[in-house]
Amino acid sequence: MIGCRPFSDAEVVSLFEGFAGPFEYRDRCLLILGLRSGPRVSEMLRLKVRDVVINNRVRRFVSLKQTKTDETREIELDRDEQTAVFAAIKALHLSGCWSPDTYLFRSREGGNRPISRSRAWQIIHGTARRLGLDGKIGTHSMRKTFANNMYEELERLRMAGEHVDPLIETARAGGWKSLEGLRNYLDFRREHIRQAKRALSGRHGRIPCPC
Repeated sequence: MIGCRPFSDAEVVSLFEGFAGPFEYRDRCLLILGLRSGPRVSEMLRLKVRDVVINNRVRRFVSLKQTKTDETREIELDRDEQTAVFAAIKALHLSGCWSPDTYLFRSREGGNRPISRSRAWQIIHGTARRLGLDGKIGTHSMRKTFANNMYEELERLRMAGEHVDPLIETARAGGWKSLEGLRNYLDFRREHIRQAKRALSGRHGRIPCPC
């Protein structure tokens, strides 16, 4: 996680459009759940069809067993997440692999087992590199993007007069037990550094380049 950066909105759009091949719906589902609800990748990889479907419909509320505490927390899927889950399950069904016990993020290696954490990293990192995205990118980029987006939206509500604590509410939304642990994910303080660097741009004259 250390050093991984979050994605911008434009980069997220590019990633959504960048997935291709027989597992594009699985991979897109992995990305959108990671971005919108912020579970740890190991928590997502445990999910089976039965965990996300009830009465032939995608669940609105999904229970996740947290890897660090063994406690269970519930996430609420929004419309986009439900659509992505439905598409991933439909792809499993069309491939002949569907059953209630099938892993949602099923591996292509055969048998009913999920992709590994390293494979999940390859999916996110490899797609990002293929699209020309630089910086340190991996599966933690999804959770870090979630933390930043959630914090910024809650901060906007606070500034508008709502009685919310952005840090506490973001920790609750993402299942962080400690606020210090959450701070390791937040990138908002770096924006001041970026603004200062942009202000300094050009101060030392034109940088020559060979013609």
